[in-house]
Amino acid sequence: LQTTLVPPQLNGNGQISRFWEVTKSLLIYTHPDCKSSSKIMGFDMDGTLVTTASGKTFPKDANDWKLLNDRVTSKLREYQAQGFKIVILSNQSGITKGYLDVTGFQRKFESIARKLTVPLQAFFSLLPDRNRKPMTGMWEQLEEKGNNGIPIDKSASIYCGDAAGRPAEGSRKKDFSCSDRLFALNVGLPFRTPEELWYGQPAPKNFALPKFNPHSVLKEGSGIKMPPLSRPKTPEIILMVGYPASGKSYFCRKMLAPLGYTVVSRDVLGTWQKCVKACEEAVARLTSVAVDNTNMDRESRARYIKIAQAAGIPIRCFVMQTELEHSLHNEKFRVLTDEKHAPIGNMVFNMLNPSSAFAFCVPRVCVCVHVYATINMRKNPVNTNQCAEPTGCRNRVYKDKYSKDSVHQLSYASFPNTLQYEFRVNCMLWFRLAVHNDIVSVHVNILQSLR
Repeated sequence: LQTTLVPPQLNGNGQISRFWEVTKSLLIYTHPDCKSSSKIMGFDMDGTLVTTASGKTFPKDANDWKLLNDRVTSKLREYQAQGFKIVILSNQSGITKGYLDVTGFQRKFESIARKLTVPLQAFFSLLPDRNRKPMTGMWEQLEEKGNNGIPIDKSASIYCGDAAGRPAEGSRKKDFSCSDRLFALNVGLPFRTPEELWYGQPAPKNFALPKFNPHSVLKEGSGIKMPPLSRPKTPEIILMVGYPASGKSYFCRKMLAPLGYTVVSRDVLGTWQKCVKACEEAVARLTSVAVDNTNMDRESRARYIKIAQAAGIPIRCFVMQTELEHSLHNEKFRVLTDEKHAPIGNMVFNMLNPSSAFAFCVPRVCVCVHVYATINMRKNPVNTNQCAEPTGCRNRVYKDKYSKDSVHQLSYASFPNTLQYEFRVNCMLWFRLAVHNDIVSVHVNILQSLR
C-alpha cells in the first residue's frame, strides 16, 4: 500500500502535527506516545466519543463538537491503564463530499485528541471502498501496518459504536444504520454501544440486522454434488432472468458455454438491439443461445420469444431466485473485488419488477427453470503482486487466515481478500402439461459442494 506523509506546509502555523499519514482513501493519525498492544479498544467517533455542541445532527463547522459525556476521558484512561490501545475507526465521507476540507478536519481531530487526553491512533475512511465500515479495510490496516507487528487478540478487544441498528426508544432516535455492529461482527470483535460502555447499561435486545445473512446461506446444501447438464440435441434459446449480480453470468459461463451455447450479453454488446441481432445470427447457424440479461420485463422477453417462434425452436427461461438483498450483497462484493465492475446502484435494482419475471408458464415458453443461487466461499491461489491499492488487493498472503470454521466473520458485507464467490444452484423445473392444463413441479437438486 503506497502512502505519503501530509505535506510539511500544513505544519506552518503550528496547528497541524506531523502525526498524519494519507493513503488513497484513508487518513491515519498516530500519536507518538501511543503504544501498540494485543488488546484494542476501538471506537467510532461521532455519536460515540463526541457529539455536536449545537445539538444538530451534523456539525455546522469544524468547531461544532463536544465530548459525548463527562465520563469519556476517565474511562479512556482506565482502559489505557488496563493495557488497551485506544483506536478510533470512523467513516468520514463528508470530507470527500466537500463538507469539510482535509486540513480543517485534521485541525478538528487534533483538538478532539487533546481533549481526550490519552495517546491514541485513528483511521478515517474517506471513500466508499473496502475501508468503509462495515467493510474491514481499516481493521486490516491496523493489523498489518499500524500495530508494529504485534498480533491482536480479538477476543480480548472491543469495538464501540452508536450505529447499532436499534429502533427508537424513549428520547433516543432510531439508529441511522447498523454499520458499527456489522463492522464488529465482520472483524470478529465483541461489540458495545456507547450506553453500555460509558454507563454500564445492559446490551440492547432489539436491533435490526440486514435481511441477507451469508453465513446462513453457506450452511444450506453443503456436501451435495452437482450433476452435469446435457448438451441440447436441437438448437434452443435460454433466457436468463434475474436481478443484476444474481448469478446469471456465472451460470452461463460455467454451465451453458461449455455445452456449446452462444452467450449473448448486453454488458458485452452494449445495446439490446445488438443482442437481438447476435441471437438471430446464432440461431441462423443452428447454434443454441443463452441470453445473459436481466430480462425482467415482458417487452425484453418478447423479442427472443419472437425469434424462437420464427425459427421453430424451443425457448426456456432460467429464472434466478436470488433475492434482492442477496443480489445487492453480491453486487457490492464484485465491485470491491474487481475494479472492472462499476457500481450499479440501488435505484437500478428497485426499478426492476420481480413479479413480472414469473409470468412464463404460457404456451409460448415450454419450460421455466427456477435457479436458486447461493454462495460458496473458497480460497484463491496466493498472489503477492496484486496489492498496489486497497480496492485491488484480492489476493493477499492470507493463505490460512480464513477457514470454514471462521466463516461467520464473512457475514454482512465482509469480503476477505482470499475468498471469492462460487454458486450453488437448485433448479426447479415447471412444465405446462397439455393434457391436464396445469402445472407440475419436478425438483432437480443441483447444489455444488463446499470446496
